[in-house]
Amino acid sequence: MEWQSSDTFKIKDYLFQSSHFGAERKDAEAIGAFWIMKNPELLALYYDWVVPLAPQNVVEIGVAGGGAAALLMEWFQPAKLCLVDIEDVTTPNFKNYLKTETAKNIHCFLDVDQSNKTRLEQVMKSEFLGEKLDLVIDDASHLYEPALATFETLFPKLRPNGVYIIEDWGWSHWPGDYWQGAEAPWRNRVGLSNLVFQCIMASASKPSWISKVVSTQAGVVVFRGPDEIPDQSPIEHYYLNRGKKFTLD
Repeated sequence: MEWQSSDTFKIKDYLFQSSHFGAERKDAEAIGAFWIMKNPELLALYYDWVVPLAPQNVVEIGVAGGGAAALLMEWFQPAKLCLVDIEDVTTPNFKNYLKTETAKNIHCFLDVDQSNKTRLEQVMKSEFLGEKLDLVIDDASHLYEPALATFETLFPKLRPNGVYIIEDWGWSHWPGDYWQGAEAPWRNRVGLSNLVFQCIMASASKPSWISKVVSTQAGVVVFRGPDEIPDQSPIEHYYLNRGKKFTLD
């Protein structure tokens, strides 16, 4: 990764522009760049934890303009990159990228709701034929209930030491009126941080399922333990809590 300016960087011959500094899709398209919704802190998280993993079977939930998918493809060269989103809002630049030889291992499913466990199972079965996953990224709704459905479906499919990344997990704790004010758009929604807390509890109760959780402001990295996890295991089966119910807030 080679930074060209405060908000643009190159990987190989491709230019990326980060939305974190105010760039919009049209701005990135105007300079021939992929528009990517990842700030430097999140990119650093990928560099620290995903680059050493050298993932081959990768699933990205939440595709947006497609910039992140191009980044994953150019950075890691996975054998298969499966993209899942509820709708196709990819940019013309990314659509052109899909026509290249480099992108032949990208398979798109851009009509799938991340909370639809049955459909997710169908996609995983058709794409990976029972092979374990190396990396799952959830950058989709950022809401607890859909993210939980995705986690319960896909986390058991990771190989031992595989990695599950939850981006933007901390929105219910971010400062500012937009997030904390009386009119905050998600004020009455369950915080995604609850899933993170449940993963942390699981790392204490069942390290053979979740061996480690690394949390940063930008994202959370959940590491898969060595033991098999029954398909669709409810999150409550991952941890012990003295018989008490974990209260969502």
